Amino acid sequence: MSGKQHKKSFGEERIEYNANGFPSKRTIVAEEDGSILNELIFSYSGNKATYETKNGKQKGEYQLDDKGRATQEIISNYDSDGKLMNRLISKRTYSAEGYLIKEEVQVPLFGGYENVNSWENGNLIKSVLTYSDGSSSTSNYEYYTDKTNQLESIHSRIEFKGTAPKNLIKSELDGETGKVVRTYVYEYDAAGKPKKKTATKPGSPSSYTASYS
Repeated sequence: MSGKQHKKSFGEERIEYNANGFPSKRTIVAEEDGSILNELIFSYSGNKATYETKNGKQKGEYQLDDKGRATQEIISNYDSDGKLMNRLISKRTYSAEGYLIKEEVQVPLFGGYENVNSWENGNLIKSVLTYSDGSSSTSNYEYYTDKTNQLESIHSRIEFKGTAPKNLIKSELDGETGKVVRTYVYEYDAAGKPKKKTATKPGSPSSYTASYS
């Protein structure tokens, strides 16, 4: 007798770095039993960074400027036969201080969106998403102002998004209603550096955890 296969949920992300401080591998493990769901393997050549998932279903390519910021990101997704399903193309603009202030994203056949960011006192405080159909949404962000962001490499060297927020993010709020959309809590090592971040949606039993090595 065969039963319905239960799809394992995303439980934790583990990140490893190379000698230059850039990501070499990101491992996604299941919440239920810690089994590996997927791995992203990174490689570097000149001003280009690339990754490919172990299952071959996604490939990413970043065109970097002289400060290691991605001015263009291309994410390609494939089916189990290796056929291209869709491709996301993102162009990024930075401020003089290195903050990501605008991201223009196109997904052929699906449209796209523009994301405009506002920064204050070294932190990202607002993002406004405007979609190709003219609709928009706004997110506001709050921070632990007593906690310096020691995870800046996640922002600058894994996502290649330039200068990171000064402080650790505390919560994300709906810009229209003011309701909390997501909260963030951290565990710290003996030196006070975050070793784990957990993001939770209020009213939802699920959470997302990333651990750092």
